[in-house]
Parts: sequence; C-alpha cells; structure tokens
Amino acid sequence: MKPRTLLITLLALGIIAWLAVTLSNRNLTPPASIVGQALLSNQTLVATNTIEIKDSTEPQPLILQLDTQANLWRINSYHNAPANLTRIAKLTDDLQGSKIQREVTSNPDRFPRLGLGERTITFRDDQNKTIYNLQLGKTSEGGGLFAKRENDSAAVEIHPQIFFSARPDEWLARDLFQFKPEDITALTVELPDGSKSIYQRGPEKQWQLVEPTPPEGKTINTEIPQRILQLLLTTSFFQHHIRGDTEAIPAYENSREITFSLSDGETFSLRIGRRPATIPPQVSETSDQTNEQNTTAAPAGPVLIFLESAPEKFVWSEAAKTILPVSTETLWNALPQTEQALFTDAHIQDQPQQTSEETLLSAPLITPE
Repeated sequence: MKPRTLLITLLALGIIAWLAVTLSNRNLTPPASIVGQALLSNQTLVATNTIEIKDSTEPQPLILQLDTQANLWRINSYHNAPANLTRIAKLTDDLQGSKIQREVTSNPDRFPRLGLGERTITFRDDQNKTIYNLQLGKTSEGGGLFAKRENDSAAVEIHPQIFFSARPDEWLARDLFQFKPEDITALTVELPDGSKSIYQRGPEKQWQLVEPTPPEGKTINTEIPQRILQLLLTTSFFQHHIRGDTEAIPAYENSREITFSLSDGETFSLRIGRRPATIPPQVSETSDQTNEQNTTAAPAGPVLIFLESAPEKFVWSEAAKTILPVSTETLWNALPQTEQALFTDAHIQDQPQQTSEETLLSAPLITPE
C-alpha cells in the first residue's frame, strides 16, 4: 500500500473512532444529583406498615406497627401498647421536611467517622419488606446532621435535625381513656372496709346513690362521683410502672376497686392503689434499742391504676394489664374514706339559692332614727 493511501486510511479510521466515542458519550446520562431532595418521599410513606428504630445505646430496637383493624399504631416491641400518633407524625414530617444540603463522601471507610451505623430508621411494607433505610450520624459543624440512605452511595449532610428516640416511653399514647365523664352511666367505688358505694345516673343525668341508703336528714354528696371521674379520666401515661415492680406490688395490696359502665353497656373494672408511707416505730426510753428493727421513713408511693377488665375493643385492653399509669395524688385523696363521707346534710345541698331580689325582700326593714 502506498504511503499516501495508508495515511488516508489511518486518518479515516481515527475520525470514525472519534465519532464513535463522541456519540457514545452523548448517550451516557450523568448521575442525577441528590442535593435538594427530601429524605423521605410521600410514596414510601403511604406504603409503610412498620417502622423500626435502632439506637446502639438502647437494649432493643423500637418497633411501631400499624394496627389496621383498630386504625392506630402500636408499639409492637413494648407490650403492644398504643403509640402516640403525634410522635409518629413528628418523625415523618421531619423526614419529609429535611433536605439534603450536600454530599459529604462516597468513601465507605469514612462513614464511621461521621457516626453512621449507630442509629437507623427502617420502614417496611405490609409484606415486611424493607422499603426505606436511613442511617443517622453525628451533628455537623453547621448544625445539620450526617446521614445516609441505603440506596445512595454517598453520605450527606441534612437540615434540619430529626426527632429520634428508641425509648418506648417516648412513643406511648398518653391518654388512658378517651371518653367524657358524662358518657358514664354507673359507678361503683370500694370503701377501705370493703363495702361498696353504687351510683347511677338519674333521668336528668344527675348522680343518684343506689347503695348505701342515705340516713334521715342526709342526701348524696354528688361531688364524690363527679370528682373521681374527672380525675380518673384525665390520667395519662406521662409516667408509668410495670405490674410486679417494687412500687406495684405494695400499691396493689393497698388498692381500692372502681367499676364503671358506659351508655353502650361496656364495663370497666380497675383498682387504684399506692404504697403506704413507712413510719419508723417510736423507741421508748425503757425499750432495748439494740433489739428494735431499723426502719427508714419513706413517703407514700405513686398512685397507680391497675386495669382488671375492659372491653376487647378498648385499645389499652392488653397493654394496660402490664403497664400501670401513674395518676395524681389528688385522685387518691378524692376516694371516700368512710360511709359518712358519701352524704351531706340535706338542707345544705337541697336548699335553693335565693336571688338578689328575694334576699332584699326578706331582709328586715331598717328605718333611720
């Protein structure tokens, strides 16, 4: 082949190769940037049935699961207790509201230095398939948070911060009961001697004492059932104990039974108790102090509510048999101590209030001297 022909051939092959590379590069799509994206899409959220939260500082992961029959979320990992929907909404709002500010690194060797792997949030669908996984790391110098999604190659910095907790008490639904005092039609309260006071709503919704019968000149003290129900129905799970712990056992031994019924016929039975205060015995001058048992004074324990029975559809039916909400000391003090406390003088409660005009007309006429 002549030199000129060879040169033209090589030049033509070079042009063809350059065109091939150029056209090939044009067909390659550059990787899309994840900067500016929200951490969680609405499509993923809608498909979520289970949320698992792991924290290396906690003994076990927290598992939140959707109860489709009861239409609520439960803490599957903690006595199947109802979860606080506000807390769940806070977490998902944070994930959808947090934006990726920048990519930090794609080098896996640097991930531990960012604190990744110690805290994770995992979403699963109704088939228990993982559809979302997020690792949370340390706080960045800019006040954000290092994070990494499972399907992303790079660790990123996000803003703002995200609510994170794997402690069950942070996720408990707060309200024990979700009905009002006027929904209750019957109430029974046990007295310290074991006798019962039984109340029922009258035709005008007023409380009537069925048992015991008021003595002559006495009538029902309506403040007792009203006060007990008002305090009982506002009890929440801001604090709680577990049945069988050091506070629960003596509290149950010193408890009083309360039962009440709703207008639909559903009945609840529970006990309210507290550990009695410990008072050291007084040592007399003549007693042998060396033989006296050392007893340390201790105040009374917290007021605990023990759910004994409830309708099956009651959302706390299962969990509240183990988890004991702490109520107020005011509720304990509102329980009647004697049968006499159930009554008040008839003329005090039944006497109608005078109007200002009636008061003036009944006042003695005073004439100037």
